[in-house]
Amino acid sequence: MPSDDRLSNVLDALRASVDVYAAALRTAGDRMDALLAASVAGEGDRRDALQLGEFAAGRIDVERFAALHASRWALDDCDRALLHEARCLVRDYATLDPHRLVVDVPTGGRISNAVAHAMAELGRPFGAAIVAEMLRRSRYEEDEHKAMLHSFPRHHWSRMERDASPPLVVLVDGADLWAGELTPFLDGNQRFALVVRGPAPPAALVRVITPGTLVFQTTSEAQLRELFATHQGMPSVGALVPEGAAEFVHAPDAGHAAHERLTITAKAKGSRKALPGWTMWQQEQELQQLVALATAPARVAAPASIGAAPVAEPADRLAAWLLSQSETVAQKAAGPQ
Repeated sequence: MPSDDRLSNVLDALRASVDVYAAALRTAGDRMDALLAASVAGEGDRRDALQLGEFAAGRIDVERFAALHASRWALDDCDRALLHEARCLVRDYATLDPHRLVVDVPTGGRISNAVAHAMAELGRPFGAAIVAEMLRRSRYEEDEHKAMLHSFPRHHWSRMERDASPPLVVLVDGADLWAGELTPFLDGNQRFALVVRGPAPPAALVRVITPGTLVFQTTSEAQLRELFATHQGMPSVGALVPEGAAEFVHAPDAGHAAHERLTITAKAKGSRKALPGWTMWQQEQELQQLVALATAPARVAAPASIGAAPVAEPADRLAAWLLSQSETVAQKAAGPQ
């Protein structure tokens, strides 16, 4: 377990994403407050009677008049209690203790299982908002919707919910750092900060590099904070790795080609050792993949022999072919001379 100071620093680096999550839940909570206020039994009738005044007495059926208003609706006591439960749940998560965003993967455990469980828990307020909406539309079905208050897995989240996704700090042993298990969760604005314990593969996070994902390994808490702060609005995975591991940054906004986006800031040091569940060959493959992605493709060299024609680039060959075709078409159009 990292020190409290180190864990607090990592959580603080994710503060912007925590604020986005909390703001989305406050908005949902405000909407539920409005629904609760509008659902008070008989309140609509009393309000309409006051607005109509004495003129309506004995002349206008207030209940039939109120039925003309599409915004008027009422809940029975059970549904109202359920809406109140959903509202309290959303408010509770909007003021979440940041330490509830920490996932401690047990030794020998799977990252995917631990993260999926945490996401289903943190998705509960999103499920509560859906329950409130179903109640408002009179479409609530207990068998289908009630479970959302207790668990709402991430693969059920909408695009807006994924964009407001809460970040996670994942504490994991190096031997259990199968980073590829995070790929099902990497979309929207999802952010993961991995704190790696003990010996680890030198380049495990290379497995989650895609063109639109911020991925980095570093030994520096300051760099972790800086990278999360300067790269917003994209799925992100950053790891605090032990000394000797490779350090690199894959920044999606740094270029189009992989070698433009990927910078190796420190090569892996020391001899490779097998880890539980990891062979030396697997570790070496990840290092080779990292180097391959960071290396610019070589240009075709001109032939060394004197007087030999240079090898044309693909674009040059295409241009020459198009030119020859246009000349042929022009000659056919001109006909025999």
